[in-house]
Amino acid sequence: MTLLVLQHPGYNRVFYNAAANLALAELELASRHLSVPCRPPEAVEHAGIRYLKLDLYGEPVAADWQLLGELSFAFAFYMDKGSPEAPCLQPVTVPSPEYLDPKIGSLLKYKGKTNEDFTRMMIRLARWSTRLGEDTPCRLLDPVAGRGTTLFEAGVMGCDAFGVELDSKAVHEGAVFFKKFLERERIRHSAGQRRVAGGSKADAVYIREWEYHPHGKGQGTRSLGMVQGETGQCNAYFKKNFFSVIVGDLPYGIAHTSRKSRQQKSGSRNVRDFVQASLPAWVEVLAPGGVIALSWNTLVTPRKALEAELETAGLVVLREPPYDTLVHRVDQSIVRDVVLARKPGV
Repeated sequence: MTLLVLQHPGYNRVFYNAAANLALAELELASRHLSVPCRPPEAVEHAGIRYLKLDLYGEPVAADWQLLGELSFAFAFYMDKGSPEAPCLQPVTVPSPEYLDPKIGSLLKYKGKTNEDFTRMMIRLARWSTRLGEDTPCRLLDPVAGRGTTLFEAGVMGCDAFGVELDSKAVHEGAVFFKKFLERERIRHSAGQRRVAGGSKADAVYIREWEYHPHGKGQGTRSLGMVQGETGQCNAYFKKNFFSVIVGDLPYGIAHTSRKSRQQKSGSRNVRDFVQASLPAWVEVLAPGGVIALSWNTLVTPRKALEAELETAGLVVLREPPYDTLVHRVDQSIVRDVVLARKPGV
């Protein structure tokens, strides 16, 4: 059986062309979790339109279609019923396992926001790279949460999602947005705030959190929380080994820079020092077998520098294909890459 996947046309043209390797990498990782064997995916063209081709040696079961429906780049699926000389494409209905409406990722707009499709891809790469059991709860931490785009995308997948962000204004705007979204969509929820660190009112750190249960989803209650605090202290806010994945889009050194603490008045363009200072806390709250996925601007910080920090922290950097094909140009000042590293122990 030959399956063709049409890439989402919502990408801008520059990113659409640059994202071909990203889409192939995502599909390859997804295919490793299918119940039927398959050949490595490849990009093909029919009538000038690019598709990703996946040859399956068997009939996919419902769980396989569910997994393929999670692909971040997929717009439409077809079965090729023809021949190489005369392809005949039959549309296939693939379930989209969405716990929250995926429009949530595109509603909140602000300068410097990462493309939500790219964010979705990072989360899936991380989840499909863990060595955790199928029944392990999906808990995601974004250690540089901003206004919460990664948390909202994780919510679409049905994950419990938590973020840490130093900028109080960003946390406030993200919290207000999510509250209004739940109310507008008439999603049953409860909201609250509690102290997670600090011995006195002066140094108290709070988490804003929600529990929500969309009607008719049948997947139980999910949680989302935002901490306004220092990411290097996240092991004081959350339990040890609590998260299955950590996904962070690090500042690119253009619109945003990195600060390690409130006391640091100006940010740094190079994220190496920031990652070095934060990794001990990140690793502590990551479960054994869990994965950290970080994206950043390689024009500011070389990949080898970031890999060295991850390895020094005791993580295993994933370098084999397709993990070595994720670099791509965003614009003249940003060449973005993604590095994934796994915590040993499983």
